[in-house]
Amino acid sequence: MAALICVGALYFVAGTTRGKTLAVFGIAIALVAAYWIAFSVPPFPPRAASQKLGYLIVLAGLLSLLFGFRPDLVRIWRPVIFAVVIGGLAWIAESKLKQGSYTTFLLTAFGGSVALLGLFLARDKPAESGAAVLASALAMAGIAILAPSASIAHMALAVAAATGGYMLWTWPKPRLQFGEAGVVATAAPLIWLGGQSALYSNASGTALAVACLIAFAPFVRGLVLGRVASRSDALRPIITGCIGGVIAAVALAIAYLNQSGNSGYGG
Repeated sequence: MAALICVGALYFVAGTTRGKTLAVFGIAIALVAAYWIAFSVPPFPPRAASQKLGYLIVLAGLLSLLFGFRPDLVRIWRPVIFAVVIGGLAWIAESKLKQGSYTTFLLTAFGGSVALLGLFLARDKPAESGAAVLASALAMAGIAILAPSASIAHMALAVAAATGGYMLWTWPKPRLQFGEAGVVATAAPLIWLGGQSALYSNASGTALAVACLIAFAPFVRGLVLGRVASRSDALRPIITGCIGGVIAAVALAIAYLNQSGNSGYGG
């Protein structure tokens, strides 16, 4: 609900032209609010990975606002997003890197880069990008629940809810833009959550790797069903969501089969 209101308010207040690129900042506002409500304002300097995540979400939000103001500087923003995402993963993994967990970090960074690439391919398709992020967030939440990690699941569901609020403004006809602002506002927090899950919980690495492929759902939709859905703005995100849902189901099945059997929730 928070994202639905914030996205709409930014769209109308900023005007139909500037509002199309700035509206996605409403997702970031909703995520910051969800984090603060659940975990309060993290201490500074942060020590735990979950505390660092709070500051990283704020950083992603500020970047989405900046990218929304200057969406034309695509060649600059994409390297910045990659640098921020990988740098954020390294910060989250700081304690594990000191213990020598380089392989897990590198695999997580590679998976995050693959997911970013998939969303960059669909940056000009706001409803389909939103559908892919929504499916990815739900998959992340399910994997975290099975890990188990309640805090990661909570934030993944917050990303799903915020993205859902944004999507209501892009369906049945796309009114807004996703672009690099949308990628950094949604994908960056999910990748950081994935890194936290891979490094600090019993989450299945294979399941997380499969979940990264959901970002390519818009590309797969265009490749396989391009002619079928090319004329329908309302149908494209639904098909994309179904493709993402199938991949998410595979990831969850793998996570379930690989669960350690522990009960209860972790942080």
